[in-house]
Amino acid sequence: MILKGGQVLIDGKLETRDVLIVKNEINRVSKSISGANEIDVSDMLLIPGAIDPHVHLREPGFEYKETAKSACASAAKGGITTVLAMPNIKPAPDSRENIEFILDKIRKDVPINVYQFGSLTKGMLGQEVADIESFIDLVPAISDDGPGTPNLETLYKGLEKAAMLNVVTSIHAEAKGLGFAPKAEYKAVEDTISIVRDTGASVHFCHLSLRKSIEYAIEAKKEGLDITFEVTPHHLFLDENDIKGNTNFKMNPPLRTEEDREFVEYSLINGDALCVATDHAPHSKEEKLREYDKALCGIIGVETMLPLLYTNLVLTGKISTSRFIEITSINAGQRFKVYNNGILSGDTANITVLDINNKHKYSKEENFSKGENSPFFGYELYGFPVLTICNGNIVYKR
Repeated sequence: MILKGGQVLIDGKLETRDVLIVKNEINRVSKSISGANEIDVSDMLLIPGAIDPHVHLREPGFEYKETAKSACASAAKGGITTVLAMPNIKPAPDSRENIEFILDKIRKDVPINVYQFGSLTKGMLGQEVADIESFIDLVPAISDDGPGTPNLETLYKGLEKAAMLNVVTSIHAEAKGLGFAPKAEYKAVEDTISIVRDTGASVHFCHLSLRKSIEYAIEAKKEGLDITFEVTPHHLFLDENDIKGNTNFKMNPPLRTEEDREFVEYSLINGDALCVATDHAPHSKEEKLREYDKALCGIIGVETMLPLLYTNLVLTGKISTSRFIEITSINAGQRFKVYNNGILSGDTANITVLDINNKHKYSKEENFSKGENSPFFGYELYGFPVLTICNGNIVYKR
C-alpha cells in the first residue's frame, strides 16, 4: 500500500511525501514512490494514529450501552488506533483471572489496539488494595476511575504498592460527599499529591477541569513529583453556559466556568497538560433522555477529538501541528508504555489521514457508537479522518 502525496511532519515542517506500507510496517517515506495499490492522499495531513488513554468500552457487563466492537469501530472512524479501557466493568479487572477473561472478550473482532486498565482495589470498592502483582504484566496502568478511592488510607496503601511495582495510577479526582462542587475535584487532587509526596508514586490525573486543580498539579510537577494530567475536548471547548438543560452536556467532572475553560486550554497550549483524552462514556437513550438531574453523566467523544482540536487549536494558530501530534499520538503512549513513535521507516503502520481543507458537519446518523450522547452533533469542523490504518490494515475509510 502506498499513500501518495500526503503532508507529513518532518523535522518540525510539513513536507509532501509518499509512504510505503508493507505488511504491518512503514517500509519507506520518500518524495516519490510508485507501485501497486496507491491511495491518493494529496493535501491531507498524515499523523501517527491517535492514542486515547481514557475510554469506557462498557464491556463486559454493560453491553446495552456499548460493546468493545462498536466503541473501537467508532474510535477507528475518529482516527484513533489505540485505546486504554477504563476498569468500571463487570467483573472488575482486579485479578489475573478476570483480566485474562476481559482481554479475551474485548479484543475479539476489534479493528484497533485495546489495552485494559487494572483496578486499584478489589471489586473497585475502594476498601482493599487489589493483588496488583498478579496482573501487572497484563495492564498499562491501574485505576479505580469513576468510583475513585475515597478512603485515603486505602489510596495510600495502593499508591505505595504501585510505586514499588513502578506502575502508573490514573486518578479520577473526586472527593466524596461534595457532589459536583469544584472542591470535590481540587481537594482530591491536593490529597493525592500529598500521598505521592510520601510514597513516590507515579500518578496521572484524569480529565482535570478546574484552574485550581491544574495549578496544584503544575506546582507538584515543579517539585519533581511524577505527576501528569490529561484534559478533555469538552472541558477545552465547552463551559457551563452551554448546558441549558441538555443532558448531552452533562458529564463528570461537569462543565465549569469560562475562566476554568480558558485555563484548561492554556495548560494544553503551554505544555503543562500531557495529552487529550475523550473520556468516551456511552449511555443508552433511556439513561440520557431523563430530566437533567436524573440523567447519567457522560458523553461519547472518540469520533470528534481530532477535528475539534485541529479546528479550534491548530487552525487558529494556538498550537503547532507538532504539538497537535504530541497531545494526540505520542505523549500518552510514552506515559503508559503503549508506544506509537511516528511516521518513519521501521515504525508500525499506525497512521491517520485527516482532511484539513474541507469542512464537515458532524451528524448523529454517521456515528458508529451505540451511544448517541454527544454535544457536538451539528458542529462544522476541519480535520475529520478519511483513512485510518492500524498495524498496516485499513480499519476505516470514508
